[in-house]
Amino acid sequence: MKNINWLQEVESRQDVLLKDLFRILEVESVREDDLATEEAPVGPGPKRALEEFLAMAKEDGFETEQFGPWAGHVKVGEGDELLGVLGHVDVVPVGTGWDTDPFKPEIINNRIYARGSSDDKGPTVAAYFAVKLLRELGVKFNKRIHLIVGTDEESGWQCMDYYFQHAPMPDLGFSPDATFPIINGEKGNVSAIFDLKLGETLEAANHLVKLTAGLRANMVPQDATAIIQTNDAADIAKAFQEFIAAYDALSGDSSVEGDQLTLNLVGKAAHGSTPEKGVNAGTHLAKFLENYAFDSKGAQDTIQLLARELFEGFDGSNIGVNYTHEVMGDVSMNVGIIDFDEAQGATIDANFRYPKGTNPETIQEQINTHLLDYDATVTMSDSKEPHYVPSDDPLVKTLLDVYERQTGEKGVEQTIGGGTYARLMPRGVAYGALFPDSIDTMHQANEFIALEDLFRATAIYAEAIYELTR
Repeated sequence: MKNINWLQEVESRQDVLLKDLFRILEVESVREDDLATEEAPVGPGPKRALEEFLAMAKEDGFETEQFGPWAGHVKVGEGDELLGVLGHVDVVPVGTGWDTDPFKPEIINNRIYARGSSDDKGPTVAAYFAVKLLRELGVKFNKRIHLIVGTDEESGWQCMDYYFQHAPMPDLGFSPDATFPIINGEKGNVSAIFDLKLGETLEAANHLVKLTAGLRANMVPQDATAIIQTNDAADIAKAFQEFIAAYDALSGDSSVEGDQLTLNLVGKAAHGSTPEKGVNAGTHLAKFLENYAFDSKGAQDTIQLLARELFEGFDGSNIGVNYTHEVMGDVSMNVGIIDFDEAQGATIDANFRYPKGTNPETIQEQINTHLLDYDATVTMSDSKEPHYVPSDDPLVKTLLDVYERQTGEKGVEQTIGGGTYARLMPRGVAYGALFPDSIDTMHQANEFIALEDLFRATAIYAEAIYELTR
């Protein structure tokens, strides 16, 4: 099979690939805790997407197995070693700013627009289709393959906790949930939860009723809202429009009802692992509010913390947690969720991606040392350690060789701040499906995957699985 044209084989079957992908994209699989039940612990959508995926594979003649409402796998091949290919069918919330229905995929200018097209339904279906193609070509797999699908990757990974209590850990494998040429290093991931009480009452003309932003810790907030009681509503609203005009990437509006002013700010969403690619509506709104005095210490502390310490300090340097590892790179920070209420105070979720050489305990200590002037309590949550597979591992070498053959580009090792299922496997890496020249729209409005990228990735996965299971 050395002379096979993998891309040609994929493109000749593109109608079937697109049919499979659209079938999964059409399932609205956002986590919905308010609809959670024992039968669907993260809501009905992710479970429905899992079952649709397994049903599709079963219809294609594959052996499948479902593990509760959490996960499942497609099984093929024989041998002592187990190759895992780990993807997920849950997606982040839709947010605002879409030009199409996010769960009615459309091909526009050779791009498939839909939530999950890039993260991670598109790449997961590409990997599945690669296995289907290999079977059709008569390939004999000398390793067992489990194409593993989860339903809670965008939140707490409970799906994989459950799955690996009931199924074997692969000996090696990859997750099609990042970028080519390869991701053999993933930074650690931890959220710092800042809790600020209301504190003492202050002499000031303005009262902060609410300040909210963000949908998930791993997303840059695109939308933020502040509700203020004030006698200066008209003047503040005018200043707000002037503030917006100073930033090309911001938009928004205001409304007044009696003495209550509502400010809505729109920035740009991005993946929480690359906060510098977004425009954080929450911290920018705090930057505007910093110009005004409010009548509780909690409100003042919340606004100043966001506007001074957390505003655009993407490497954590503003709060003293910046650190650089020679291979894995820098700490990064995303202020993902802001929730201030006049009756409760504030909760801020700042998500950190950190390399080897630091850890959550050190980050917490550094934050506490830096924020002595704030009445804030900081706790660490949902920690995942850094993961690294050496560049001389045969898995890494094989995957880079395949990438180089199919693209003609040099394959190099990389570390990312994003976390993928690859880190669950001792010899696990992330592999595609974005290319170095792809436009990354993960976690953004109008998410898409280019048809060319989908076909190229599927071809690479087919050859990679072939080489890894010979």
